[in-house]
Amino acid sequence: MKVDCAFCTNVANKGRILFQTEVAWAFLTNQPIFDGHTLIAPQRCVQYFSETTMLERVQMMGLMDKVQELLKRKLGAQGFNVAWNDGPVAGQTVPHLHMHCVPRVPGDLAKGGHDPRLSTYRVIPERPIQSEDKLQEFAGFLRAK
Repeated sequence: MKVDCAFCTNVANKGRILFQTEVAWAFLTNQPIFDGHTLIAPQRCVQYFSETTMLERVQMMGLMDKVQELLKRKLGAQGFNVAWNDGPVAGQTVPHLHMHCVPRVPGDLAKGGHDPRLSTYRVIPERPIQSEDKLQEFAGFLRAK
């Protein structure tokens, strides 16, 4: 854990966890593009994909499968944008490696007005930070059987 890492030190992230393994975790982002936008990261604080172990990679991909299945079932997702920014020059703003899993449904651009495929290299100002209460309530809904 790094003291200056927003993922490691933000206790509120724990209330947004959807899945967790011994070395990886999946939690709702506080700046979602669309409802259900989930981050998947190693629990160990590393900045670059090249710093991850094979176990971390395998478990992160396994969590991606679980998150996508959950978002299909609970939100009707029919597709996903999946990406990570590997280093500051690639747009990484939090120095803790994380993959984005953004659920997509037909017509969602009309609601959100943002196409994540076009934002690889820039921060999107129209992504306001969501309230922790709302995010934790939504995480509870997603986790419910």
